[in-house]
Amino acid sequence: MVRIAAALAALSAGFAPAAASHGAAVSSGLFGVVTRGPVSPMCIAELPCSEPASGVVLAFSRGGAVVARVTTRHNGTYRVRLLAGAYTVRSSARRVAPTSVRVKAGTMRRFDLSIDTGIR
Repeated sequence: MVRIAAALAALSAGFAPAAASHGAAVSSGLFGVVTRGPVSPMCIAELPCSEPASGVVLAFSRGGAVVARVTTRHNGTYRVRLLAGAYTVRSSARRVAPTSVRVKAGTMRRFDLSIDTGIR
């Protein structure tokens, strides 16, 4: 009985790190604000030339495949967890910039985006 218990303890100790790393939460990613502008043909000093872009779907791709999607809140903010690596960014709106970003392991990085409305 003691041998069985010792064998089970040794066996479970060998699998514990693999299980913990496999099910570990992703602690890296991006957060920021998406703005759209210009919002009028002429910018006036007292008025903002851009505004928060609410309801915009951002798609983060890696190796040609979309790995995460997130929708901006009413104030244009978003937050997405991503594994470390390089990503391409696309949006449901046109002309988002920048279109690429690198995520570092274990870091939530601020990454603001802007959408060109084309108003001139």
